[in-house]
Amino acid sequence: MIAQERRAAALREWLLAILRFAVTRDQTDLAAVRSMAYALDRLGSHPDTTSFTFFATSSRAFCRAIAEQDDPHRATILRRELARIDDPRLRRTLEAAIEVTPDVVPKVKKKRDNSSLWKGLSPAR
Repeated sequence: MIAQERRAAALREWLLAILRFAVTRDQTDLAAVRSMAYALDRLGSHPDTTSFTFFATSSRAFCRAIAEQDDPHRATILRRELARIDDPRLRRTLEAAIEVTPDVVPKVKKKRDNSSLWKGLSPAR
């Protein structure tokens, strides 16, 4: 359980580092994101194994999309990376920092037909 909590804390720190980079766009903050990503990729694997690169790859794509606002694939990449964030507050904060509006899918409410529920009952007097 402790190892799982450490991984969750490391993942949160990585996401907060991405948020910091999104706000500052500073190369030092970008280096911190990359460093944390490599550390996350090594968590739970053999120290000599470098085959797992999810966090490094994701960081590279996410930070590039944040920094390069002229990239035609920017919105797609940002939405994909943001969709992976489980914490809604952190996701919304990142959306605000990188000025991406959340995907709002209008919910269509189906009007319920309650007429049969009251059928046969006399009005209250």
